[in-house]
Amino acid sequence: MDAIHPIYNARDHKAALAKIDSLLAARKLTEDQDRRLEVLTVLVSDYEDRAFPIEEPDPIKLLEDHMRNSGRNQKDLGDLIGRALASLILSRQRAMSLDVIRKIGAAWGIPADLLIKPYDLVAKRA
Repeated sequence: MDAIHPIYNARDHKAALAKIDSLLAARKLTEDQDRRLEVLTVLVSDYEDRAFPIEEPDPIKLLEDHMRNSGRNQKDLGDLIGRALASLILSRQRAMSLDVIRKIGAAWGIPADLLIKPYDLVAKRA
């Protein structure tokens, strides 16, 4: 078998994926092949994390997307947490408290850890 090398660029990535495909095509892997497959998948995963980073979702954007996808609107959020508070949160003038995050999470099924992350607030203009 050929040597396993670090993945530095797209060409290396493509070659590693081809090696993984060939190993997965085998009916039964030897112990050595199984170790090679494990090392290759770790290398590919590391390269993909560096080359194609996924940004953490913005909690307000996530909340707005969830509302749109589930047919909800600002009024529904207002019914859940209070109309004024919903307006301030969606306009980024006020941060969500832990109590608000728990209410939204429990009622709408959004994991709290997705809403707890920091997001930019907009200063009120005089």
